[in-house]
Amino acid sequence: EGLRFAARAAAWTVSRAGAEPPWRTEIDGS
Repeated sequence: EGLRFAARAAAWTVSRAGAEPPWRTEIDGS
């Protein structure tokens, strides 16, 4: 759960920056 939370936090941060992380789908699919 910790890793998942960290990944979501990172994705949220990148999203706020206006960029789409290419690994977001991989994290979501896991």
